[in-house]
Amino acid sequence: MVATNPEWLSLPGTGIISNFALFIASYIPVSLLTGNAFGVILERWSKRLYISMLMVILITVVSLVAVPQRMKDVQIARHALVTRPDLHAMAWIRENTPIDAQFLVNSFFAYGGSSVVGSDGGWWIPLLTKRGNTVPPLNYSAEQGPFTNYRE
Repeated sequence: MVATNPEWLSLPGTGIISNFALFIASYIPVSLLTGNAFGVILERWSKRLYISMLMVILITVVSLVAVPQRMKDVQIARHALVTRPDLHAMAWIRENTPIDAQFLVNSFFAYGGSSVVGSDGGWWIPLLTKRGNTVPPLNYSAEQGPFTNYRE
C-alpha cells in the first residue's frame, strides 16, 4: 500500500503505481495460497488413489473447458502499442533519417494527470530506432533525467 500511496509517508512517486494495479497484482499471492491449499488437500487425500485420480481428472476437465473460453477475452491487437506496420516504420526511420532526428508522437496525460504517456508505436521510437521523440519513457516522472528540468 505504501508503494501505491507514498504520499502517506511524505515520499516521492505519487501516481506511478495505482491502487488498481496493486489490487490486480493481488492475484499473485492469492494464486500461491490457492495452489498451496489444493496441494494440502491432495496430499491428505493421496492415501486413497481413486480420490487423487478423481481430483486430477476434475481439475483437467475444468481447465480444458475454462481455458478456451477465457482465451476469447484476450485481445492482444486491441491493446498493443507496437504493431507490425510500426515495426516497418521503425526500419524506415532507421534507414532514412539522421541519428539526431526528433519525432512528434501521440500522447496523453495518464495517472491522474501526473505523467504524459505515448498512445501508439511512436512512443517506442527511441528504443527501436535510437532517434528522439517528444514523449520520454514512463519512468521520467520518478527518476532524474539526463539534464536539469528534463521532466518539465
